[in-house]
Amino acid sequence: MGAGGYGKFLAVPGPDARFFPDPPAPQASAVFPQEQQLLQRRFCLLSAPWPIDAVHDRPFGFITFFAIGYIYRSNKMEIRLIKVLAVLGVLLGSLQAQAVSYDGTWTQNKSNAGVAWTPMRTHANHFCFLSKVEIEETDTSREWARCRAYRSSGADWILEARLGKSSDADARCSAICYNN
Repeated sequence: MGAGGYGKFLAVPGPDARFFPDPPAPQASAVFPQEQQLLQRRFCLLSAPWPIDAVHDRPFGFITFFAIGYIYRSNKMEIRLIKVLAVLGVLLGSLQAQAVSYDGTWTQNKSNAGVAWTPMRTHANHFCFLSKVEIEETDTSREWARCRAYRSSGADWILEARLGKSSDADARCSAICYNN
């Protein structure tokens, strides 16, 4: 039995079956206190056709092998490669995002009952959304206000400000459009 209390496990039975020594107790980081418990566990290897490093309890070289429920990486170089590929993926993913660009902002105000609307851009190569809605003085039971950005039955995006019965209500709407 080692310091972790888990003992030694035999690899997959066969002519190459070996016992693994208990490595020194790992140090837990201050950030992840559960790390020490996870690192002290020992695993029965699913297969080990390559030589096992008895000191470090892992295969030589760049080979990655699987333990029950966990993956060990055999070399720091492999982890660096994963980090480089992750950064490269983020950078390449941002290139596509630059195909979308800001086109403009539209506003529509309404201070008496009725509808006011503004055509924005065509929806074939733009998308638009409400960016700001200000409603004031809808204090009686029949006063209401609404802002809406929608695709018309034609080819344009429409910014609409609508007021119901209004004695003193106001609606101010803003929308932003992007090229795609």
